Amino acid sequence: MSNATGGRAILVLCERTAPAAAKVEAWLRDAGLSAATWYAPQDVDNVDRLVREGGVRAVVFPDAPALLCEVWAGRIPLARWLAAETQVHFASGPPFPEEHWLRALADSQARWRRIYRRRQVIGGLALSLVALVAAYALVWLANGPAGT
Repeated sequence: MSNATGGRAILVLCERTAPAAAKVEAWLRDAGLSAATWYAPQDVDNVDRLVREGGVRAVVFPDAPALLCEVWAGRIPLARWLAAETQVHFASGPPFPEEHWLRALADSQARWRRIYRRRQVIGGLALSLVALVAAYALVWLANGPAGT
């Protein structure tokens, strides 16, 4: 990619027409990264693929909530991004986070997803059991009680 610094690309995950785009452009100018490639939020899968392939140096978000929404929705595997040594920057908001905070966030999200999946499995099993009992009861009622 021609916008790469040291052979690795700088990507922006923000709609070019969004109100936050001006802040992102100003941040990129201040950081000397004017050749970044822009992606719309709905293209997060493409950005994730590029990060996993190892060709991305940094991804710039308009603010922290833009990243967090994607992380908690499961569209950005933050732990993988950090393992790929991809930097995460925010164009506005508090100067958050240092890398150790991002790692803590990734660990927290991974734990939360494990708990959530476990709850889904348990809930699914309970609903399946209820459905089986209800089906058995309907068959039993339709055939009449045994011995009559």
